[in-house]
Amino acid sequence: MLDTSEIGRIEIFNLVEVNKNLDRKISLAIKEILKILRLESASLQIFLVNSQQMRALNRRFRNKDRATTILSFEHVGPPNFFEGATDKKSIQLGELHLSLSYIIRNKGNILKLIIHGILHLIGHDHKQDKDAQKMNREENRIYKKVVGSGDFSDIGVV
Repeated sequence: MLDTSEIGRIEIFNLVEVNKNLDRKISLAIKEILKILRLESASLQIFLVNSQQMRALNRRFRNKDRATTILSFEHVGPPNFFEGATDKKSIQLGELHLSLSYIIRNKGNILKLIIHGILHLIGHDHKQDKDAQKMNREENRIYKKVVGSGDFSDIGVV
C-alpha cells in the first residue's frame, strides 16, 4: 500500500541560517511549481548553502573549482521511490542546492533558479541551443504562473 505521508514532501535544510520565513516561502513556491508541472505528489529536498559549501559541491561533482548559484541532483534509487507508487508523480525528484550568498552577490532570482533546477530534475537541459530555448520558455511560463498565483515576488531577488 502507498504511504501517502511521504508524498509531496518538501524538505528545506537551511545550512546558512537565513530568515526562516524564506524557507516557508520557498516551500510554498515549490509546491506551486510542482502543481503547475502536474507533479503535486513528487517530493524534493532543498539545501540552502553558502558559497564555500557550493564551491566544494561543484568541485566534487562537476570538477569545477568555483561556486555557482544552483546544483541539481536527481534522486538515485528505485524509479518509484514510494512503495506501491505506479506513476511518475509519486517519486522523489532529488535535491536542489542553492548558494544564497552567491545568488545575492550576482543579483540572481531565487524563484527562477528553483524553477530551473526542478526542470533539470525532470529531464530538461540546455546543452544544445534548441534545448536551451525550450527550457527558457518553460522557465518563463512557470515563473509567470507562480508569481501570478500568490505572494512569491519577494523571494525572487534576495
